[in-house]
Amino acid sequence: MRLSSPLAALATLAAAALPAAYAQIAMASGMTADSYCNSGGQFCVTGVYVPSAQAVNYTVVVQKAGNTPYGWTGVGVGSGMAGANMVIGWVNGPGSATISHRSASGEVMPTEARVATNNLPAFTANSQTTTTAEYSVYSWLFPASSAPSGTVSHIYGYAGSNKAPSSSDSGATLRQHDTYGYFSLDMSKAYDGTAPAGLPNVAATTPSSTDSNGSSSGSAGYGQRNRDLSQMTTVVYLVHMIFMVVGLIVIAPLGILVARYGRTLFKWFPTHAGLQLFVVVLVIVGFALSVHNVMAQDKDSFSLLHHQLGLAIFILVIFQALMGALSHIIVRRTGFRYLGYFHALTGVVIFGLAVWNAHEGFELWTWQPPAYASYIIYAWAGVVALIYVIGFMFLPRERRQHKEWLANRNGGGSNQSLTHEKTPPHVA
Repeated sequence: MRLSSPLAALATLAAAALPAAYAQIAMASGMTADSYCNSGGQFCVTGVYVPSAQAVNYTVVVQKAGNTPYGWTGVGVGSGMAGANMVIGWVNGPGSATISHRSASGEVMPTEARVATNNLPAFTANSQTTTTAEYSVYSWLFPASSAPSGTVSHIYGYAGSNKAPSSSDSGATLRQHDTYGYFSLDMSKAYDGTAPAGLPNVAATTPSSTDSNGSSSGSAGYGQRNRDLSQMTTVVYLVHMIFMVVGLIVIAPLGILVARYGRTLFKWFPTHAGLQLFVVVLVIVGFALSVHNVMAQDKDSFSLLHHQLGLAIFILVIFQALMGALSHIIVRRTGFRYLGYFHALTGVVIFGLAVWNAHEGFELWTWQPPAYASYIIYAWAGVVALIYVIGFMFLPRERRQHKEWLANRNGGGSNQSLTHEKTPPHVA
């Protein structure tokens, strides 16, 4: 697309200034700006609103891993892929890079053609888009007739070098991202002339991205650390974490171990059922809190792996509770145990998924807990697994007790078991 005269002047000024002094653009009255760097340090985004040009100047700085450029990096204005105004950049070779203006109808590959279909404003590529041995810089302008009010939602995605487009053509096919997420820029902040965030050996503006509720966003696409308990969003996520960890990581495996050992050693079913029913309540409340926060922040529900695993776990927990109750009834009436075996296996799977998802949640959480939080959960999972496996040594005794119970039941004898109730001790 061709430059209009104010945009052309701004692009020329930015192109001249960046290589020489790493300056974004010259300061002027009414300019606002904000920047964001993702928690992994792979890339930073800086947006500057320039009233005289009625445009937002974006600069994306992508660091290189082992001097190998990332395959492609994309940033879009919007709360999800559908309808987002995106620019995607990739390196073609030494000193050569491509930026492409695209959009999408949903969770599909964005294309240039979709920009017109979605009636998005034109973009103007700045000539300082380049690549060096240390980083790549992609820069462009989006028209804006007035200063953006408050926070502006953005999305991002990037892929590894093995997914680099095979062509320098701006319409080249893109392979699916390896990582994606969300962030916001507070475009009400005054611009102070600082260089774009992420450029080496230059003091960049402090990333201060915020979500749509005004709280600082967090790692892996949600911005900087935020532990402000005066903000309801922070409190809700904290309660969500506590409920899910206590329920799925602590109480649920205790209930599993009670069932594993209690079948042969003590009256176990009331304790097992009570513990797991409490887990169901915690999971329902914790899940509802997370959905509330995601929707309140205008983010795509279930768009991230943590969301998807959480949904799967929620469904499995409800299914597991119903299956456990049904299995207990069937064993008492018929002695048939195979549904109980599947119930036990499903419980182990849920615990494994919960451990995995706890790590995914810690990576996203704005509280930004220390790395050892995940290690503690892994260690606990290992202890639970070891104790559970040791419990299999009681299987021969369990099978013998089941046969005795069936013989007594079918022969009209007493069906009292060591649990002191009219059910077999091995009921699952």
